[in-house]
Parts: sequence; structure tokens; C-alpha cells
Amino acid sequence: MRTNRINGTAGRTGMTDQRLGVAALVSGMMLGLCPGSLAQFYQQTNLVSDVPGVAAVTDTNLMGAWGTTRTPSSPWWVNSKVGGVSLIINGAGQPQPLVVAIPPTNGATATAITFNGGTGFEVSTGKPTVFIFATLNGTISAWSPMQSNRNLAVLKVAHSGGAGVDGTRAFPRGAARNG
Repeated sequence: MRTNRINGTAGRTGMTDQRLGVAALVSGMMLGLCPGSLAQFYQQTNLVSDVPGVAAVTDTNLMGAWGTTRTPSSPWWVNSKVGGVSLIINGAGQPQPLVVAIPPTNGATATAITFNGGTGFEVSTGKPTVFIFATLNGTISAWSPMQSNRNLAVLKVAHSGGAGVDGTRAFPRGAARNG
């Protein structure tokens, strides 16, 4: 084998170049298989909108969508700030038949919604709340599938002089409250 000098270093031609080529190829393949080197790709799909032609499904009740939540097994619940209601929308964007009005029904601005998996906050005796709603009007309402009128959340805290709520969060008893 003969020796060549490239950039002031000695290198052998022949088998060594083939080994370097194979090593470079294997290294490149390994880097290509690493999860960190794969490009992240997301595609936005507009599922539902109150404006015709903007999404796959048009629902005129969905005006000013604000808060969203779900139970581990339910479709999405979406508050309509303008409509004062909470809508149920499945993963394909299809509205479900139940629409829940959020008190006060004369212009509530339903913003926050929280799934409540506990039993400590009840709509009425023996009927634990599943969803808690808050409004910019300063009200807190609750909903349970066991209540008599399933189309109207039950007012639990009335407006209190200028109070407005735009976010909620539920914690199990004894849970750490970070944030």
C-alpha cells in the first residue's frame, strides 16, 4: 500500500478508505435512526367552526370558544363564551346532541370549564358534579348527568360584585397545588 499526505497528515489508501467509507455510512444511518434527529411534523385540521367553510363541520352554537375539557372517557366539552353554553364535540368535530346552558342564561360569558372527578362538590345531595363552569359574570355553576335538567348547569355561586372568572382547576383532596 502506498501512503498519501493530505492536509499534512499521513493516510493510507486502499482498505483504509473503504473502512472509513463504511464507518461514515454506518454513522450516518445510526444518526438517521435516532429519534432526536427525526423531523417533527404536525398537520392542523380545522374540525369545527361557527363560520361556514372554515372547518370540516359547521356548528353555529360555537361562538367565541373559550374553555375546553373532557373526562378520561368523554368527548370534548367546549364553552361558547358568546352563546353562554357548553357544547360536546367528538374527536371528529361532530357536535353531540346535548347543549348545556351556563347560568345566568341571560348573557353568561362561559369561559372556564373543569372536569371534576371527585365527589366532594355536588350539584345536589348525592349527585356529584362532573363539570364545573365559571363565567366572566362571576358565577360558578356545576353539571352532573344525574341532575333532572341536563340542559342547564346548576348555579352554585352567584355573581359577587364585579368578580369575573376566566380559569378553573380542580385538585383532589391532599394533592399538591403547584401553579
